[in-house]
Amino acid sequence: MKRLYRCRWDRKISGVCGGLGQYINVDPSILRLVTLILIPFTGFIIIPIVYLIASLVIPEGPKAYIQPKFKRLTKSSSDRIFSGICGGIGKFLRVNSHIVRAACVVGCFISFGTLVLIYIAAIFILPIEK
Repeated sequence: MKRLYRCRWDRKISGVCGGLGQYINVDPSILRLVTLILIPFTGFIIIPIVYLIASLVIPEGPKAYIQPKFKRLTKSSSDRIFSGICGGIGKFLRVNSHIVRAACVVGCFISFGTLVLIYIAAIFILPIEK
């Protein structure tokens, strides 16, 4: 039986996104970015309260390392112009990184700069590929 738990090995704050990623088989970095994107749309208070409650209610996972079964979204160490975010997204989606970069530039204008904040958050959230 599958159980939801906070991940001990893939955590940035308390392991809620890491455990949820293991549970639904999605990269926790993507869940962290989605969480950050949703914070302004929920009045800046609902998502942090839900996260705090989840970190108190969801038990911590096993002490043994569990190998993730999902494909990781990482920053590229070789295909980078600024920080490797677009190169990593290109590898993850299996598209040319120049298309991702062009989409990011267009998205920055369409979103009135919101995508710039998401990009900056991704710099700190996404791990560098090995």
